[in-house]
Amino acid sequence: MKNIRKGLFVALCSLSLHAHAQSSVVLDIDAAFANRGQGSNTNRTIDTSGTTIEEYNYLTKGYQIQIESGLDMKKGYTLKFFANHFSGQRDMKFYALRREGREYPCAILIIYQNAQSGFLDYICVPHYRSRDTLWAAYFAKIQTYSGEGAIALTWGVTKAMAYFAQNN
Repeated sequence: MKNIRKGLFVALCSLSLHAHAQSSVVLDIDAAFANRGQGSNTNRTIDTSGTTIEEYNYLTKGYQIQIESGLDMKKGYTLKFFANHFSGQRDMKFYALRREGREYPCAILIIYQNAQSGFLDYICVPHYRSRDTLWAAYFAKIQTYSGEGAIALTWGVTKAMAYFAQNN
């Protein structure tokens, strides 16, 4: 569970830090976690390559098809539920996507559903070290939310960050 929390922290911090990529702010997530009483991270398998386009598309499109069709999990990956948040009629479930043999998530999946309207959306939060094209796709996705939907999504992501802080 600790590794999922670190992955969540990396992904969710990316929401606010990616916009400041041109600034002089430096965040060394791996160093911060290496000194948490667990020893050095030198023996850990840390994936620093970011989310791939294939992984992004899988979470935003393929996963829904997989679930609806009753198919098996994408080979080479695990997807683990770690948090749920309700905001009015809106429900958000948070999952960590991990590559096989890797300790930390390569992306976060948010399944957003409006119970009143039936609206269902699959949102991929890329790994912090992902290419700008994936961040642009993510940004374009969240820009489609407005009003109560945008507030609920922001609140859900904030609560997921608080979940991380509480459990870390």
